[in-house]
Amino acid sequence: MHLKLGSSFLEIFAYKKNQDIPPVNYEYANNLEDIGVKHIALWVDDIEAALADLQAKGLASVATKITVGKTKVSYFFIKDPDGMWVEIIKDDRYS
Repeated sequence: MHLKLGSSFLEIFAYKKNQDIPPVNYEYANNLEDIGVKHIALWVDDIEAALADLQAKGLASVATKITVGKTKVSYFFIKDPDGMWVEIIKDDRYS
């Protein structure tokens, strides 16, 4: 699947031969001190539209909610096919 944002694309895919392998169990923000990648983050102009688009494509569940953090940044998380967290973020602090 390809997602387009402006002139940028994000490709999300999984190999069919791996579909029966149990997903990696990445914890959601609970293992930040452990070495390794925890998630990637993608900035969007319109976080509500991004969530609606990802829900329509089946990449975010209807239970996925936008959170406003302590720094007033809006975000939500989805998982890629391998269980890696992907953060979708709206951060206007530097614009």
